[in-house]
Amino acid sequence: MPERADWSQGHHGIDPDEVPFVRGWLRVVDLACRPLVALRVPPDAVTAAGLLFSLVVPVLAGAGLLGWAVAAVLVSVLLDGLDGAVALRTDRVSSYGRALDSACDRVSELAWWVALVLGAGVPWWAAAVLAVLTLVPEAWRARTGRLGALTVWERPTRTILVVVGLAFAGLDLGRVTGLVGVGLAVVGGGQLALAVRRQGS
Repeated sequence: MPERADWSQGHHGIDPDEVPFVRGWLRVVDLACRPLVALRVPPDAVTAAGLLFSLVVPVLAGAGLLGWAVAAVLVSVLLDGLDGAVALRTDRVSSYGRALDSACDRVSELAWWVALVLGAGVPWWAAAVLAVLTLVPEAWRARTGRLGALTVWERPTRTILVVVGLAFAGLDLGRVTGLVGVGLAVVGGGQLALAVRRQGS
């Protein structure tokens, strides 16, 4: 498994041992990254591949290929985990790679919100709110290098929202999906703001 201390340093000091989901996810990523390491695939290429899969999501969703859209989301998330694992295992961690990964994550999520609008009927206003309440906290974290706190509106939650929204689009729950997402985003923003205030920022 990639060194936990190195992973933690690249993820705002989060301790994998304190988050069972993260610990299990790192085991999966460690196994999946080994063929890429053996083939000497550059981590930035893995990052770019993850972004490409995300950009395909709204295209598939708009065409009504919702199952394929869900699959593309899951592949993009796996690749997003693999790029860091490959970088750690090949000693190619860099500030440029981290910045590229962060930027690609944000663009990927914007594509997901568009996919929810096109494929699941989520209102545009809800997608816009989701975009803002994702970009602002993550931009603050990237700029300051501080986590603040783990909230209910982290990338795994956002992934689940997109996957569930697209998978059950046939039930015409677009407005509900949008409202649930906005609610989680607002609560997450409040949690982060409260944590920052307590830390004296």
